[in-house]
Amino acid sequence: MTKLPKKLFCSNCGTQLPENLMELLIVGKTAYCERCGQKFLLNFTSIEHDPEEIKQETKRKPIDWHKTGVDLEQNMIKLGQNIKKVSKKVGKQLREELKIAKDDIIKEKERIGKKIKKFMEED
Repeated sequence: MTKLPKKLFCSNCGTQLPENLMELLIVGKTAYCERCGQKFLLNFTSIEHDPEEIKQETKRKPIDWHKTGVDLEQNMIKLGQNIKKVSKKVGKQLREELKIAKDDIIKEKERIGKKIKKFMEED
């Protein structure tokens, strides 16, 4: 069985952690120092485990850098294609909106021109 310390102190500010926070840590929950907010989490390793067995469990699988590079390249290509599609769509929408705005301006100009012409004819 793992032996637990009777007292714990905050590694940040030195304050002794109260009993209620110690109880949280014992059940594997995260606790925070009440004075400075430092985060604490106890990880227990059973004494019954063979240290060699623990090393084997924690060994990472080697990284295949070539595959990682290929995957990254493919993802960058897909990102570029998506950006192209989006910018094309946005560009098309903007051109349509500008055309509508231009047509509205031309109509308004004609309407105002008619009003001015009518006003001048009345004088």
